[in-house]
Amino acid sequence: MSKKVTVKSLLQLIDDDVLKRLAIDTNVNFKTKKLSGEVVFKLLVMSILDNTKISLRMMEKTFSNNLFKLYSGVDKEQTVRYSSISERLSVINCDYFERIFNHVFQMSKSYFNKELDAYDIRQYDSTSLSLSSKLLKKGMVNGLKR
Repeated sequence: MSKKVTVKSLLQLIDDDVLKRLAIDTNVNFKTKKLSGEVVFKLLVMSILDNTKISLRMMEKTFSNNLFKLYSGVDKEQTVRYSSISERLSVINCDYFERIFNHVFQMSKSYFNKELDAYDIRQYDSTSLSLSSKLLKKGMVNGLKR
């Protein structure tokens, strides 16, 4: 029986102090009131894990969810519109997310090196993987006579 990964278990892997330190280091919360870098990160994680298709409207719905507000520490009365989420995502410092990714990658790398030497984990950008698969699909066509 497989164990289901929950949002809570994922968010517990990354300490809030680490998120706050990275926010200060990258200055991601410059001139923001509602949507801090930490809240945007947690909103993205929960939206991705809870919905099959992610959109700004789904993120707005996730933000209004009491479970999200409990996990992220947002006030229950606080609301946000999808246009505000869009604006915030368009101007947010992406170095913040890169540093979170690198932190989690280093944590997982140290865990797997200690526990499971059989795994060889490498860091790849999803864009390069997506482009590679599309190029292979376009370039390799089986069954044609020419």
